Amino acid sequence: MLTAIREKPTETIRAPGWGELVAGLVLMGLALYRLPPVIRDNAAALGSWADVALLTLPALAAAGGFLGATRPRLRSLRALGIRRASPGALLTGAGVGIVALATTVGATLGLETLGVPLGAPRPDTTVVGLVVLGLAIPLTQELLLRGLVTTVLLRYGAVVSVVGSAVLSGAAATLVLTFLPTASLGVVAAVVVGLLAAILLRRTGSVWPGVVAHVVANSLALTLVLLS
Repeated sequence: MLTAIREKPTETIRAPGWGELVAGLVLMGLALYRLPPVIRDNAAALGSWADVALLTLPALAAAGGFLGATRPRLRSLRALGIRRASPGALLTGAGVGIVALATTVGATLGLETLGVPLGAPRPDTTVVGLVVLGLAIPLTQELLLRGLVTTVLLRYGAVVSVVGSAVLSGAAATLVLTFLPTASLGVVAAVVVGLLAAILLRRTGSVWPGVVAHVVANSLALTLVLLS
C-alpha cells in the first residue's frame, strides 16, 4: 500500500516568492482601504448586513489575499506551512497566546506611560464579533502573514523573518484600526502576536501553533473587554 501511494504523482512543492508576497499584501490592503467606503455608502440598502460586512472584512481581505496570491502558482499548501503540527506544538501555541496577551498589556501600559499615542480599539463584542475576532481573523491572518509572508522572509534569516512579520502585522492592524475600528484589537497586540507566531512557524514549520496562539490571545483579550 505504501509503495502504491509513493508511485502516485505527487504535488509540486514550490516555495512562495516575492511575487506572491507582494500580491497577497496588495490584495488585502486594497480590500481594507477601498471596500469600507463602498459598504458604508450602501448601508441603507444592506441594512443590518452592513455592520456584518464591515466586521468580517478583515478576515475576508486576508483570506482573499492569501488565496489570490498563492493558488494560481503553488501546487502544495505544505510550502506555506499548512502541515500537521504535533499536540505538543499546539499546546505550546496556546501557552504563547497567554504570553502574547500579557506582553501586550505590559507594552501598552508602558507606551501609555511614556506618552506614546495609541489608537484605542473598539472591538465588537456581539456573538458575531466574538466569532470573527476570536477565530476568523486569527485564522486568515495567520495564513497570509505567517504562512505566506513569514515563509518568504525566512530565506533571509530568523531576524528578518520574525521582525518583518511583526512589522507587517502592525501595518495590517493599523489599516484595520483606521478603517474598521470595531474589527480591531489594537496595533500593539498585532505586533506582539506577529512576532511570537513567526517564531512558532520558524521552530515548528507549521502555521497551526501560531493560529492557536493568535486565537488564544484574541479570545482572552475579548474576555477582558467583556469583563471590564
